[in-house]
Amino acid sequence: MNGMKKNNIYRYQHALCRIIAFLLCFSLILPVWDVRADTVESSCCRDCSILVETQGNHINVTVPQRPDFSYVRLGLLSGDTGITETGSMQKVVSGTVTLRTSALRDGIYYLQLWKSSDGVIPTEILTDRLGYVIRIAGGMASLQKSAAYDAYHRYYSQKDQSVEALYYYLKVSYLVQSEDSRIISRAHQITDGIDSAYGRAKAIHDWVADNIYYDVDAERSDNIMIGNNLFIDAVGTLNKQTSVCQGYADLTVALLRASGIPARTVIGYALTGVDEEWDQEKVSGGAGQNHAWVEAYLGNRWVLMDPTWDSRSIYYKGSGIKADCVDTYFDSTLDFFSYGHFQTVADDFSTEVIRLLFADIRDHWGYSSIRFAVNNEIMRGMGDAYFRPDGTTTQAMFMTMLSNCAGAGIQNAESGPWYTTYAAWAQSEGITDGMEGYDPEALITREQMAVMLCNFVVRQQASVEDHETVPFSDMGEASVWSREAIRKLASWNMILGRGDGCFDPQAYFTRAEAAAIVTRACDTLLRTYLNT
Repeated sequence: MNGMKKNNIYRYQHALCRIIAFLLCFSLILPVWDVRADTVESSCCRDCSILVETQGNHINVTVPQRPDFSYVRLGLLSGDTGITETGSMQKVVSGTVTLRTSALRDGIYYLQLWKSSDGVIPTEILTDRLGYVIRIAGGMASLQKSAAYDAYHRYYSQKDQSVEALYYYLKVSYLVQSEDSRIISRAHQITDGIDSAYGRAKAIHDWVADNIYYDVDAERSDNIMIGNNLFIDAVGTLNKQTSVCQGYADLTVALLRASGIPARTVIGYALTGVDEEWDQEKVSGGAGQNHAWVEAYLGNRWVLMDPTWDSRSIYYKGSGIKADCVDTYFDSTLDFFSYGHFQTVADDFSTEVIRLLFADIRDHWGYSSIRFAVNNEIMRGMGDAYFRPDGTTTQAMFMTMLSNCAGAGIQNAESGPWYTTYAAWAQSEGITDGMEGYDPEALITREQMAVMLCNFVVRQQASVEDHETVPFSDMGEASVWSREAIRKLASWNMILGRGDGCFDPQAYFTRAEAAAIVTRACDTLLRTYLNT
């Protein structure tokens, strides 16, 4: 028995030695095998992404498998001399084309993709302006990150995602007339039948890129008069169907906002051709601005898109030349986007923007929530330049706030108590179901607020997530009919108590607390829509 154990031990030791020897040999030859692969994807959108991968002396290009990508030509443009070295038109097999680089001299190249209907004549460029930057050294290929990427990434990663910023970018603004009936009608027509916010954004981008003609005549004119020859606002661009990048961006943003999607026009600098490269002056902010594109908030992130660069239709010498759009720059990855774009003008949202300044809120704990509620017409002051943040509120007032959050568009009653229409809405929506002590004119308690808010969140089909929470220490003081609502709201992180582990269910609800609650409710509803 001991001999068998000893033999097994010898066998185990021998096997272990062989494994160690193999690993040592593998580690010695590993540097000879260049198995590292660099990849850049043009887009986060699965249906329109172009993937470029370099490995050894191969460049693999994978394109969406759609009929318009059936033929692709890979053109390498030398950044040093501008000499074009092109491969032949190649039929895409299984969505991928491979280019071998061993025959190319060392240097920096721009890789551009073309599509063709017949495999002979290239008709449309897919990666406009620069495309991907590739370094060839000793016959080995590697993707080179844009010189603007790091600076753009620092700026882009700090984009404001607060509910205040998102609501700000839903409003009408200069050149972006998102409440114009023509914009609203067109937005509805474009997005009709599309269930998701992401799908609506994609449809809007594609419609603008496909139907607006880039006005080459206006761009080349020395005498451009805004309002006569060239429109760059949303309505003017929609009506004339020609513009330059500003008009493309403003119309896209207006249509997105009209569809309930926060969006903004971004102003920055774009490289204009293969003979122009990023340098320290451009990256450090000395480039000025020559281009406009779009950011839209979808899901939990700001999405980049450039409908101008995806458009292929132009207006030239007094007539339109139509071509199908592409979607290379929809939901573009930042590493790809920064090859040709860099934002140079700061976003215009500021958290200090407030339409009404009240004398009693600046140093109050609820200032930011009050600012949001007032700026978005969910709450008002008390008519004497004061907000009264620690004052009480009535059930009718809270119903009014919830209806404003829902965008119900209700107005004060023309006869009878002012709150009649709001109370009717609340009852029809089930907002007051299960709440005892209903009286619109009475001051609202915190437990009554909890029942109303819980019903509102459920009826609005808001997306909420349960979290484990420590029960409030005074739940025994809450009425039986309110306890489940309080528990749910706490697990959804929509109520936080009063800071001492207590909820204080019988206390009256203050106006500052109301502002905080409706801010969280609006945030939850908007993010539910954008994630659906």
